[in-house]
Amino acid sequence: MSLVEEVKTNYHLVVSPEYVERARLLKNELSAVDVFQMALTDDLKKVNHSSTLPFGIASQTNSSIPYSVVLQVKSARDATQALRPCLDSADEEDVFNSVFQKTTNHRLLRLVLTDGYTDIPAIELSTLSIFKGIPVPGEKILVKGGSKVLNGSIIMVEDSVIPLGGEVKELKQEYLAQRRRVNAGCQVNKGLEGAPCFVPLQTESRFKTHSSGESGERYGHHDPSSNRYRPSCGRGRGNGTSKNQPNHKFPSHRKAQNRDESYRGNTAASFHSSFPR
Repeated sequence: MSLVEEVKTNYHLVVSPEYVERARLLKNELSAVDVFQMALTDDLKKVNHSSTLPFGIASQTNSSIPYSVVLQVKSARDATQALRPCLDSADEEDVFNSVFQKTTNHRLLRLVLTDGYTDIPAIELSTLSIFKGIPVPGEKILVKGGSKVLNGSIIMVEDSVIPLGGEVKELKQEYLAQRRRVNAGCQVNKGLEGAPCFVPLQTESRFKTHSSGESGERYGHHDPSSNRYRPSCGRGRGNGTSKNQPNHKFPSHRKAQNRDESYRGNTAASFHSSFPR
């Protein structure tokens, strides 16, 4: 029996032949126990090349795990404790939700387990004695065959799961760094620091006046000496006036009336002048 088959049979852990070959470079005389112990300290994505969970198991409403499988803790939190308010929590920040929670005697764990490629939630309906606290990301858990899956989540009971320990060095170091920041009273970056500060809505008015008297309005300027609004002169067919011209403004219908009266007067004069006297 090859080491790959022996590890799968004895420890319910699927390892790739390439992983076994890499392990041989570290130790010449390699046994199934050695491979299993090394896998506990590695990310499962590096241990195997494909998913080991049944296809679509996370979408089943009422099913069970057909065989025993070793899974890795991706995130963990106590469902009885509220999370800190956050704006946009990224996926990687969900891993550190347990940083802000304390271990209590009355807790309900909600884990996200993964085989390296497929994630599935796992919850406990009552406080299990097999968990001494909130698991750290990277720890391994053996899920026994026949474990219930309800609404896409594994139901953890005393005889269905076994904590195996182990750790992923990178995940644990980052987790402990977050823990030290919290203990030191420092704020955590990104979404876990809480809701953003209130910022009042700013609206832009059409005309802006300046106390200094400087011109900067959109369509004109304010004359502080006369306390009147005087439109600026512009190019083309505008209503602006020059400095030497009086600022007279007439409605458009008055202009049209004046043009009509002038036209009628000119027409009448031309008509009378056509008759000989």
